[in-house]
Amino acid sequence: MKINQLIVVSALVSVFVSGCVIFVPGPGSTEAATPPRMVTNAEKRNIWDTPSAFGPVPANLQSKGDSMCKSAGFKKSATGYHSHAKDINGNEFAGGGFYCPRDDS
Repeated sequence: MKINQLIVVSALVSVFVSGCVIFVPGPGSTEAATPPRMVTNAEKRNIWDTPSAFGPVPANLQSKGDSMCKSAGFKKSATGYHSHAKDINGNEFAGGGFYCPRDDS
């Protein structure tokens, strides 16, 4: 009986852990004090370390953000902006950075 309980608990932990990995939070309601930074994930893709650090895209920057997302190969419009977003080397992007949602999200 103990082995079956261990298997069930292990299976549930796996589901929750993989769910956390699959779910990527999007931008928050306001820009965070600590800016997001580009990092390289296990698949060698550059991603934002904290998508929730982005705030909404200002109306006057929406078309610029949409253009940047499209030029980076994303099909969806920019949904987040941070005025002090950092590149992979920790340097601020001139003009801030945009959050482009994954096409499968």
